[in-house]
Amino acid sequence: MGISQKDFAFSLIVKNEEWDVYRFTKDGKKGTLAFTKRDGSFVLGLFKAGTLNEDAVRLSLEETHN
Repeated sequence: MGISQKDFAFSLIVKNEEWDVYRFTKDGKKGTLAFTKRDGSFVLGLFKAGTLNEDAVRLSLEETHN
């Protein structure tokens, strides 16, 4: 699976970090992922089934990244 710029959905700030959110379809199933760059490396903060909106992504990142 490759994520491309066309899959980009939005960016948001959670706990002083900018997260880029992408929506994708793989094998007919939709998904959402979010990542940020920290200390020169990419950090995957969210990888879930379904098309999540901004509020759902924010809540998930706030819960998992204390």
